[in-house]
Amino acid sequence: MVRLPRSRSALRCRGKADPTWILAVLVVSSVALAFAQDNRSRPFGPGHCGPADPSYVRVANATGGQVLPLGPNEIAAAAPLMSASSGTETLLWMTGSLTANGRTIRIPVDGVTSRVSFIASTDNSLADLTVLDPHGSPVGAGMTGVDASVFGCVRAVTVDRPASGEWSARVSGTGRFWLTAHARSELALDDAAFVHVAGRPGHEGLFKIAGQPMVNRPAMLRVLITRKDVTSETFDLVSMDGSTLQTLELSPVSPGPSEEEFVGSIARLPATPFRVRVSGRDRTGAAYQRVSRASFQAATLEVTAPETVSLTQGGRTAVKVRVTNEGAPTRVKVVAVANATVLRVEPADLQLGTNESREVTISIDIPTASPSSPDIIVTAESPGRAAASNSAILKTTVETAP
Repeated sequence: MVRLPRSRSALRCRGKADPTWILAVLVVSSVALAFAQDNRSRPFGPGHCGPADPSYVRVANATGGQVLPLGPNEIAAAAPLMSASSGTETLLWMTGSLTANGRTIRIPVDGVTSRVSFIASTDNSLADLTVLDPHGSPVGAGMTGVDASVFGCVRAVTVDRPASGEWSARVSGTGRFWLTAHARSELALDDAAFVHVAGRPGHEGLFKIAGQPMVNRPAMLRVLITRKDVTSETFDLVSMDGSTLQTLELSPVSPGPSEEEFVGSIARLPATPFRVRVSGRDRTGAAYQRVSRASFQAATLEVTAPETVSLTQGGRTAVKVRVTNEGAPTRVKVVAVANATVLRVEPADLQLGTNESREVTISIDIPTASPSSPDIIVTAESPGRAAASNSAILKTTVETAP
């Protein structure tokens, strides 16, 4: 799994190395090794690309990463895969099942993109990745401005100064596949997040919610785009296989052609995982699209916690958190973490009926010599149920013991 970094504009604003990019470099090797361990009795290549560890697949699907089954002898040559996706915008992210005739996916490449990369992988057998330009001509190795990487279970094609228009990527093989397209471009979907109104009276604002939005409840979505290269914008939600689920009505926060922040309410969210997509025309008149890195899943579990908790230096603090189940009866495991330390939760395992709530107690010890104020991340999850998972983040302050 490769967890991709944010847009280049975000990297520039931080002025330092993006920790997500560092994570990506570390994770690609560990995932490749995990695949190698799962398949140590047989070589990598067509027909020998899996099985993929479900936990890696889940993380990759949720964060916009990509499952890359690499053999032990392929890891050293994986740098082009990292280069193809680093510091880029996501044009396409999709996963699905391959049919006997393969899959052909059409991707609009805009007129302000300086480089585009197509990456395909599979957990079974990858026969080929064929990329066609807007004129229907194949693009591949040996052509000027084109880099192609071929691994047993992964293919990548990168094109410098691509022509604007509708490109096609055809993936052939069997099993579950992943296909991504990344653009080196200043036209960016900088952020997509579900938000709520919070803050002191008279100083309210929109803040990201903790965890996932709840199923069967209205939700408010905020999208930030880089506006200078855009002349029109349309928003929708797309499934994990890239198909449209529903269109959105988002309005600019401040009317005007330069506004970058759009907000709108969604009466009912899809029951399946989804991403946010923005599309329209760029300043050259070409069609563009961008999709969010992160995917979302309307949740049936809700974790309710105080916004801020006061901790005692040199002592133990008990924090109450409530877990509510709005779905079918299920068993729930609650985990709390602070400063990479797993905290004590009582009870940690719950059996919740429909519309039932239970309170759990989290215990956190703050050493006398450690006055830092750690965030407490609380996660409630029902194994095997994607929608039955949610989290909350508790901000803390530390009071000096008398």
